[in-house]
This record gives sequence, C-alpha cells and structure tokens, in this order.
Amino acid sequence: MSHGQLITTEHEQDLRWTTHFSNVLNRPDPEHPPDIQPVSHDITVNLKPHNKQEILKAISPLRNNKAQGKDELPAELFKVDPLSTASILEPLFADIWEKYNAFNPKQRILQNYHNATTRNRREMPTDRASRI
Repeated sequence: MSHGQLITTEHEQDLRWTTHFSNVLNRPDPEHPPDIQPVSHDITVNLKPHNKQEILKAISPLRNNKAQGKDELPAELFKVDPLSTASILEPLFADIWEKYNAFNPKQRILQNYHNATTRNRREMPTDRASRI
C-alpha cells in the first residue's frame, strides 16, 4: 500500500495513517537523550485582551490586494484609517476574549496560576533580612 500504489478507499487510507503514526511514534528511546536544562526564569504570559497598540501593530504588515481571512476583507480596508479600525476592533476582540476565556478551562487555569503567582510575589518580602 505504501510502495507507490494508489490508496483509493477510506479504509486503506486509515490503515496507512495508522501504520505511518505507529512507525513514527513507536520508536525506541535515543541512546543519548538530550540534556535539557530547567528554565532559569519564568516567562511572562499576557492574559489580557489585545490593546490598540497591538492591533495597530498587526494591521501595518497586512499585504495590500490580499484578503486575510474567510470574510475576504482586503487589507486596504483596515489600512485606510488604522486608528479607527483599532478603536472598532478593540472592544470586539475584548468581547471575544472574555467569551472564549469563560468557556476555556485551560485559559482559566492559566489565569488562576498567573493571579496566584502575581499575588504571591506581591506578598513576598523583597529583602533578605525581612524573610529571616
């Protein structure tokens, strides 16, 4: 099936994908595993909706004469007046962001973790003498 023959049925395609992923994913461990060091610092994750500056930054590189999405709105539509576009899109994006986060358990976990670590950092003493 995988030796240059045409796969014509869904069943044959499913079997071929199963074989492919079995070969790719079921390999022995490497002889010399990589030496991955733990991170030395936390990364910052922005869990807030996009602001006007970020929207403006996303509008400027849009290519002219190209429709950027399923709605097929041309880039020129956004570039005519980027400040007005950002003012219109900012509350829309914020609304979408809030609705998405309300139903996304992973995002809520990230937000809760972020809130807890931020609160803990604020509550922790900053100088060594006050920690003793």
